[in-house]
Amino acid sequence: MALLHSQLSFSMQRWVVLTGWLALYLAIGGVFYAAFFLSGWLVDYSPRAAKLKKRLQRPFNHRVSLWLHRLNFVAIALIWFHVHLIPRLYQLTGFIILFDCYTLVAYCWQHFVATDLAKNKGRVIGNRPLSPRVQEVTVKLSSQASPYQAGAVYFLSFRGRGIPAEWHPFSVASASQAAPPEVKLVIDRVGDFTKRIGQVPPGCPVVLIAMGVGIAPLQSLVQRYVGKRPITLLWSVHAPTERYFEGEFKDLAKREATFAYHSQVGRLTKERLATLLTESERVRAKVIVVGSAQGVLAIEGSLLGLGFKKRQFIDERLTI
Repeated sequence: MALLHSQLSFSMQRWVVLTGWLALYLAIGGVFYAAFFLSGWLVDYSPRAAKLKKRLQRPFNHRVSLWLHRLNFVAIALIWFHVHLIPRLYQLTGFIILFDCYTLVAYCWQHFVATDLAKNKGRVIGNRPLSPRVQEVTVKLSSQASPYQAGAVYFLSFRGRGIPAEWHPFSVASASQAAPPEVKLVIDRVGDFTKRIGQVPPGCPVVLIAMGVGIAPLQSLVQRYVGKRPITLLWSVHAPTERYFEGEFKDLAKREATFAYHSQVGRLTKERLATLLTESERVRAKVIVVGSAQGVLAIEGSLLGLGFKKRQFIDERLTI
């Protein structure tokens, strides 16, 4: 619509044209940046694009992405000025008042109502390394905090010297049982299955496949649904030291007849998956896969070759 507006509209006012084009360029730039760096539309299916993204991730790191994201506010401000500078519009007093009120209400709702930070404060009560690359942080939430569900994600900002105040997404690796609740977070890339896991019919077998730190959201789902439905958990890691939940899952497999667990170093091949999954799971199971984009696509390709259907898959591709 903005491109169409730019082509069909004409103005002699220099500042009207300038603010309009700047806002349009910022919006287009933001869309292309998000499509390349923050989604898997291109990099999941193009090895060359994935390699280029990997090279560019050092200069365009998370903090740079946050600042580039804030250019959206600049674009919104430019649009606001653009509208106020158009002579035939600023003469329509009623429209300008409505436009300004809508902008103010939208900002206040998002800033003061939609994000209620006071209810989600907490205190770090535990911080331990799970492996050389992964850290587990335990946060005791305030008594006003809303209960969370298995597989959820929290965006946290830690307040402390030497710690950047930007918000980062962390996977919940625990079930909400304590009051006030305690949240265990495995710090790395994340996924959120809270809504979609609820769509799995009761009694339907679930196959959980994790690659590396993708185990975090799946661990909380195991805690939430073990004993309530048949669960098979498969976990592949890069090195033996990365299997930091090995003992917990093996003990659970011994106690629960409906829970099966297997872990291995290296990728899960099609042949290996064929030996680990039953015929019933191929026909009826819901399969949840969490890991790198290329890894998820490879696993799903192998499962399709074994007779699974695309409608059985729920995946989270860790591309951010």
